[in-house]
Amino acid sequence: MSIISISHALHKLYKPQEHKPKPPPRPCRRPPSTVERNSQIGEMSMRAGLLQARIERTNKGISAGEVRATTADQIGRLYCGKATTDDVGKELAELSVNNPAQGRATIEATMPRLAEADRDEVAQSFTQRLSDKQLQKLATTPDGRALLQRVKQELLAGKVHDDERHDADRIQPNGFSFEVGEPRSLQAAGNAQQLAAQAGQMIALTDMVASTLIPKLHPSVRLMSKLHPWDHLPLDALVSTQLNALSTNPPIGVDGKEVTTTIYTSTIPNATPQEAYDYFVNNPGEWFGAGGLKVRPETDALKDGGRYMLEDAGVPPAWLPIEVRLNPQAHQVTINTLDGHPLRGEQTFTFTDNGQDGVTLTQDARFQASSGLVVLGQRRLGVLDKQHEVWRDGHRRVYEHFNP
Repeated sequence: MSIISISHALHKLYKPQEHKPKPPPRPCRRPPSTVERNSQIGEMSMRAGLLQARIERTNKGISAGEVRATTADQIGRLYCGKATTDDVGKELAELSVNNPAQGRATIEATMPRLAEADRDEVAQSFTQRLSDKQLQKLATTPDGRALLQRVKQELLAGKVHDDERHDADRIQPNGFSFEVGEPRSLQAAGNAQQLAAQAGQMIALTDMVASTLIPKLHPSVRLMSKLHPWDHLPLDALVSTQLNALSTNPPIGVDGKEVTTTIYTSTIPNATPQEAYDYFVNNPGEWFGAGGLKVRPETDALKDGGRYMLEDAGVPPAWLPIEVRLNPQAHQVTINTLDGHPLRGEQTFTFTDNGQDGVTLTQDARFQASSGLVVLGQRRLGVLDKQHEVWRDGHRRVYEHFNP
């Protein structure tokens, strides 16, 4: 069974979903003129500044709650009935970037005052106003993380449109970021025999995983699931036998020339390096699963020298063979790819104390295409984008374990 025939068979099982465009933000009445808007913004800023100054000068009088309520009330008076929800989101974004604590308080006080149908539009405007770097910077403070969580909650409330989900994915309360080095497109290295061998192994693994996933998806055989445990075909023992026959396939060549390097980082508040490392090692199904991957054979904990098949049931499906190395003293986990993996590579996860009652998770990655097939198909298959998404979701799952 070839890759093309597998792809055709799988596409027949899936119907593309129709996505309706999201309606534009609704204006209230007449938008304010430039003069009116500037005057009202100036008045709002002046009053908020006076209130803040009075709090700083005395412990009596105005409470923090009054500041939150007053600022939210002024934002409401400024825009309600006069402009679009887009303006409200932009104003909240600018306030939050300059002062995360004030931004958090104002967002918490403002959202309940908005119509339920307007909250997601305000949240979307807030997100689109900020760059990825600004969102990451906000996530470095407790107030910033809290306000981002509230904005994300509003984005994903009710019926969620594709553009809202995209904006929600940009919000990473753990400050997840990555820096891709050169070359930014995958390169393959090795002699003709090595390239052909890796391509053959990848095709063989793709055929094996496709032959097990198609029965699980096809309606005509779903009734047989009680008699045939499709989720475990082939048996884990056979998967282990296949894994043991493979060799590691490290990158070939020079970093920055044939080998692409990427550094992924995120923060994990309320955890120690030992706690974060232990969770990572003892719950592979959870954080790999967050990225849409299933670990075969199933395991409760990663073992030093352990070999596992990561099963991706996407289109096309894939088996991604890896070997794990553990360094408990350094709080490090290294993942090496095996023959047949689309990438030659290694990933090292290191958990370090960030000095702020939390942990910095640094992931150093080195990789390249394992064969010419991957180089040719990288854009269509989205190999790099998929890798970034898997690690993003894995980092987020570790964060959520300690910050529910």
